[in-house]
Amino acid sequence: MNILHNKIHGYLLSKDKAKENKRKKKKRKRCRYERKHSLSLLHIDWAEYNDWKIIACEDDASRKLLAIGEFNEATGAHSIEVLKEAEKEVDFINAYIVAINTDRGSQFYANKKGKKSKGKSRFQKYLKSRGIKHIPSRRNNPQTNGKMERWVQEIRNIDIDSR
Repeated sequence: MNILHNKIHGYLLSKDKAKENKRKKKKRKRCRYERKHSLSLLHIDWAEYNDWKIIACEDDASRKLLAIGEFNEATGAHSIEVLKEAEKEVDFINAYIVAINTDRGSQFYANKKGKKSKGKSRFQKYLKSRGIKHIPSRRNNPQTNGKMERWVQEIRNIDIDSR
């Protein structure tokens, strides 16, 4: 018979035969990016579909995709190109992008600090020149950029659903 440890512990707690561990009860520290106002934060991420690399910019509040690009390779230059398209879309409604959340991919973030780049990637330098705040996600934590990770999952499932 297989009984879950949590069920056993819950039963023992109800019978006053066990004590709660205070260290296990503390609230987890998670950084959730849920903005109320449109264009206060964009999520950007790359997805792979067949042989194509796809990048998209999604508004956090409205969940609208502002720009999508399809390329042979995922580079910082292509990331900037798609971001410029998103800026044109935003400029059409007389607004501006405040901040951008990305993963720590080499297209967005300088993982190695060199003398030439001074620790900044081309994408980061572009954001700084435009006055946009860059918020890179924590390492190995795809939940921070979860909205785009979900979109990537949907892109990968397109082929399966069409059969």
